[in-house]
Amino acid sequence: MHLIPYYINMRKIFGFIFALVINFNINAQICPLDEAVDFTATDCYGNDIHLFDILDSGQAVFIHFFITYNFDPLIMPYMTEAYTIMGCNTHDVFFMEIAHREDNLECLQWIERFNVDYPTISTDGGGQKITDLYDIQACPTLILIMPDRSITIHGAYELYPTSTNDIVNALAQYGNLQPNECNDMITLENDENNFSIYPNPAKDYIIIKGDNLETITIYNALGQKMEEFHSFENQLLISIAHYPDGIYYVVGVARLERATACTPCKNASQLHHTPILECKDRDFFVLQTKKSLSLQKISTY
Repeated sequence: MHLIPYYINMRKIFGFIFALVINFNINAQICPLDEAVDFTATDCYGNDIHLFDILDSGQAVFIHFFITYNFDPLIMPYMTEAYTIMGCNTHDVFFMEIAHREDNLECLQWIERFNVDYPTISTDGGGQKITDLYDIQACPTLILIMPDRSITIHGAYELYPTSTNDIVNALAQYGNLQPNECNDMITLENDENNFSIYPNPAKDYIIIKGDNLETITIYNALGQKMEEFHSFENQLLISIAHYPDGIYYVVGVARLERATACTPCKNASQLHHTPILECKDRDFFVLQTKKSLSLQKISTY
């Protein structure tokens, strides 16, 4: 006689408890600060990260506080795609992620699993201290810090992504940040100039080989230019002994073809290389291609 009312009441109780749990999780995935606090940390590849230096350069900073289980793996495809759409840390916004409790080894496995190209800070590099500094209670929590130090995305209230567009739209809404191309960091799928680096990993020097090399530029893992070299040979020896250990990107620019000014480049429309540059001060057109390779700098073999 009393089973049906009891069943209904229990459903209400469980529903109420579930709502409380969901509400607690959303409230926990919030950064309570309205203004950024400075920090210096080291990413998993040994690169120093100084928050206010990035902000002072004019970039906003988008931080993903994460753990390697629960809901965080679900949003990683959106994060890595949004990173590319927003310009690979070379324009108005700088992506990074900070581990709540994972050490360097666990974070390196995470980086490999999701092909993360932006800086990852583990507990070994100061992740736990930063998490405490920003009073992050649960993950994932995503925050956006503007160059004026204001925090405009505090977490789940403004952004809990279920798609890449959620992230891109939130960055536009709360930071007026727009998509951009990844300057000089795009790898073209071609091997026509046989671009290669040896040795890799390297300790003191690298040898770069490629047909018709013109410019070699080296960037660190943060997308900051380290050095630029010009060459009109097919091989270049570069000393890297003074570089800190870590991951670098070597971008090579090579000439592919020439044609006289009075003769259009044959089959130009069928070529899949960009851009075609008109050298107005000279009597030829130049077709160029860019290709980037990663390089690991180590102290000892």
